[in-house]
Amino acid sequence: MHHGPAVQRGGDYFGQAVNLTARLAAHAAPGQVLGTDRIAEAARVADIGVEALGELKFKNVAEATPVHALSLSPAPSLETVDPVCRMLVDVHTAAGSLRHDGQEHWFCSLACLIRYAEALPSS
Repeated sequence: MHHGPAVQRGGDYFGQAVNLTARLAAHAAPGQVLGTDRIAEAARVADIGVEALGELKFKNVAEATPVHALSLSPAPSLETVDPVCRMLVDVHTAAGSLRHDGQEHWFCSLACLIRYAEALPSS
């Protein structure tokens, strides 16, 4: 997460803040929320846990960016990561699951389940 100005054109948003936010989101692990100094400062004021991760260099960002992990809530024990899209999925509300090699895999959508199943080697 980052805070800053953005320009809206044709239903989309552009600008350095949008680019940096996208880079942070892409760098985050499933279920992790990353933020810049501005976000970390606001989180501390709101009594949200913040852990400094150091500076990271991102594509199309001129300078290294100080990055922080925000502790918004403990990771629920009934969530897992969709093996196709890497989205965090609640096993109770998942679109479906598939057992492969003795391991249960949960999916956010039937499209991800089908894509996974089609990529499995033929028996």
